[in-house]
Amino acid sequence: MIDVFPMLMERGGTRSDPIPVGSWPQELVFIHSQRCPCGGELQPGDHQVFRDPAPAPPLERHESACLRCGRARTFWFDITRFDGDPDSGLRFETVRRLFADGLEQVDAGRLDLARARFEEVAAREPWFGLAWFHLGMIDLVGEDYDAAREHLETAAGLMPMEPAIRESLAELWAALDEPERADRERALHLMLTEMVDEDEASG
Repeated sequence: MIDVFPMLMERGGTRSDPIPVGSWPQELVFIHSQRCPCGGELQPGDHQVFRDPAPAPPLERHESACLRCGRARTFWFDITRFDGDPDSGLRFETVRRLFADGLEQVDAGRLDLARARFEEVAAREPWFGLAWFHLGMIDLVGEDYDAAREHLETAAGLMPMEPAIRESLAELWAALDEPERADRERALHLMLTEMVDEDEASG
């Protein structure tokens, strides 16, 4: 099934490569931000916490399955930052509000304020892919292409199946007069859009 999208690197699939998160809701956010190589959405399933002797970090394993093809995928999360902390959900609510406010600032054209919100989200939850994406878009609008590349490539690494990120990378490479790279990202954007549209149509 990986052959459908062979460049996909699935992070967090083993105990030795856990994804660090600051709250349990962020685990679900990350899972829902991913897609199966076939383009299907993932449905979280059973989860279990593992606490090995120090210095090993506490880990949580989530099982998931593709809603389109049924392919199973396991996620491992490093829960050191919130293990045993009853207030971690409140911290996630802060992250959620910051991100929502960032989107409102973008809609209002206040890009400096939006940038500050997305930067804080990324600082609190570095694996929150959409925060990096919106930072890259703000950079692209401001023609800060070095920063745009850093932020958009980070977003693509976290959300490799997201068509909008590929479209923005195509715009970036076109602005940098890199037509081959721009064409490659456009092709990926079209392919991923078709895969996502198929998933949405079937749902």
